[in-house]
Amino acid sequence: MHFGGLVGGEAFSIDASLIKADVDKTKRLPGDQPIAWPKAEEASHAVREYIAALDASGDENGGEHGGGSNEGGHRRKPPKEVSLTDPQATWVTRPGVDPFFAYDANYLIDNKAGIILDAVGTRANRAVEIAVAQTMVDRVGRRFDLRPQRLAGDTAYGAVRLLKWLVDRNITPHVPVWDKSAAPMAPLAGPTSPSTGSAMSMFAQAVPS
Repeated sequence: MHFGGLVGGEAFSIDASLIKADVDKTKRLPGDQPIAWPKAEEASHAVREYIAALDASGDENGGEHGGGSNEGGHRRKPPKEVSLTDPQATWVTRPGVDPFFAYDANYLIDNKAGIILDAVGTRANRAVEIAVAQTMVDRVGRRFDLRPQRLAGDTAYGAVRLLKWLVDRNITPHVPVWDKSAAPMAPLAGPTSPSTGSAMSMFAQAVPS
């Protein structure tokens, strides 16, 4: 596809921005408590979508609970708080900021001129961010025949499964490794052994400061 020379196609960046949900945050309950959701015909559109998502995921609690659903084949922990008006919104807590419900706006950007190639709105959740990053890279490849050589992102994208996914597709990750041990990470020259997966630092380069 012709982009007038604005898109290089060699280096992409991935990022997400929090978008505050338009809900009354006082109308909420703890996610580990049972919630008596209204019948479908009496519920709002947002609540009906949430209950349908629970049913589709095979959540055994169905519409009776606000607890966790399945993501990627694994049952996630119940959310800390569930909005009674928009239950798919995520309760976000940050130091020095009043808690609020939010969604993520995810972007895949070509680095040459900062052109956004793809965007997806999702729940504000790190596991979802990782999955949608893969979706956007694949979709841009199909739509525009663009397959980057490098992908940059912050620590949120430093999970081993995403870094290995990139390396397996010959895309060099420029991403700080998400190291749960909090051990210091030494920058490497690049991925050296994508098949072993024995050390997380094999799959990423530190983003230059």
